[in-house]
Amino acid sequence: MTTTVEQTQADLAHMLELARRGEEVVITRSGEPIAKLTGFVSVRPPGYFADCYDTKEIQESNELARRSIRRVVQ
Repeated sequence: MTTTVEQTQADLAHMLELARRGEEVVITRSGEPIAKLTGFVSVRPPGYFADCYDTKEIQESNELARRSIRRVVQ
């Protein structure tokens, strides 16, 4: 998606949500690209919290790592 600085300022939360979902948001000024929003890719390996006793936290960590790896590979 491409958007202007003004549009981004008016609806930053929406632009950040798009980036979080994996869409690149290119921000332009006077028709020239000046920035790009992208989602954050975690580099935590599966089992990052392996020494933790909270199984829910371990499962969340593993799912986050799996989603991150998919984004990098695509």
